[in-house]
Amino acid sequence: MHKNERVIYFADLIVSSHSSKQQGISPKPLIELVTYLDALKNTAIAKKKYDVDTQTIYLADVIVDNVRREVTLLISRSNKNAPDPVFVNPDRNTRRVITMQDDEGSGSSSHIVIKLDHKVGMPDRYLMLIEMAVGLGISRLEAYFKYLLKEVAKANPMGFLVNALDGSIDASGNPRQYKYRSEFEIRGHLSGEFWDELNKGTIEELEVFTELGYQNLWDDGGYAREEKSSVHIKVRPDNTITNSAIVRMVTRRAAPNYESARLRFKTRENSNREVFLNADSLDLARDYMYVKRQIINGFNPPLISAYDTIYEPIVSKIKTLF
Repeated sequence: MHKNERVIYFADLIVSSHSSKQQGISPKPLIELVTYLDALKNTAIAKKKYDVDTQTIYLADVIVDNVRREVTLLISRSNKNAPDPVFVNPDRNTRRVITMQDDEGSGSSSHIVIKLDHKVGMPDRYLMLIEMAVGLGISRLEAYFKYLLKEVAKANPMGFLVNALDGSIDASGNPRQYKYRSEFEIRGHLSGEFWDELNKGTIEELEVFTELGYQNLWDDGGYAREEKSSVHIKVRPDNTITNSAIVRMVTRRAAPNYESARLRFKTRENSNREVFLNADSLDLARDYMYVKRQIINGFNPPLISAYDTIYEPIVSKIKTLF
């Protein structure tokens, strides 16, 4: 990453609602959850520590643009395990070390811009753009959002109650209610690079699987529980259609019963690749590999690695990508 550019990833944000007592709960509108998150920014609750308290991820800033119907989040990270930065000038034979204090960590920040209106016909999906930042990959961001939304539900218990679908009432004669929580899932948009490398390579393994039966009991004592149910697909080496066509056909057929797919393939350069896809929409889960991306640049003055508040020059360029 250069000091006058940033890499921006394209993705969808999936909002869902979950309860151990009731299924089929409609997702909350994103703007409602954003309002809760805004109240947490820069609070002690918003600071989540990892790796034996050596890393901290925190919600540094939130700005809602009601005109453009967008929200910008600034997620920042402090890493005490990072080495002290060294600046060298070989021509002058100089070397300068900046020593971090005991309570300091190397900083990085990610601006995330999300559309507040869901995608047409998809009430749980919102288009989002993510600034790449060290230590803030998709898996880490999802884990942090899960933590934040759990804290949101704890701080606002009345906002996370749903009436029982069967219309049952409690001992006081009121509608029975159940607690629930919201979750965010980030699904990256597939890049053209993925399809190109897949078609020029060789499929090694294709598995479709579901985790919807997770923790289902398989014995009377509760010692054997389901982890996932999967089907392994064998691809003929002499097929006459493209690898991308095979993947699309398999996932389309699998989608009603298997929500995920794991694909291992070898590129033409003999490099091994493994990606996790969502079967229904063929977008990416878990990491940034093969996610559609674009570089924004032309910043003056140059950028720094971390910000305390949302930096408008970065955000304004990100928004042009919608």
